[in-house]
Amino acid sequence: MTSKFESEQAELIRTQEALEDEIGKQEETADSVDKFIKTVRRYTTEIDKLTPSVVHEFIDRIIIHEPEQSRGDRRQKVAIIYHRIGKIDLADWLAESAL
Repeated sequence: MTSKFESEQAELIRTQEALEDEIGKQEETADSVDKFIKTVRRYTTEIDKLTPSVVHEFIDRIIIHEPEQSRGDRRQKVAIIYHRIGKIDLADWLAESAL
């Protein structure tokens, strides 16, 4: 009986630790998103022209993939990785916005 109780208790402790780790990650993500939103709000009325300093403040890196040939068209995927929030899949974001 005690071995079953001890194994249950050990499993609960592991579950608690995993949940605490996940909460910590979610809090870090929320902080990063808040910082990104503050940056966006600072520029909402001030961006008249896209300057290198504005680009550097918002974008961490740009990944340009190999070109693909499709039915005579040349297509090339580009991924933009933003500071603090990472990559945003615009197709998913637009689909959610339409709801």
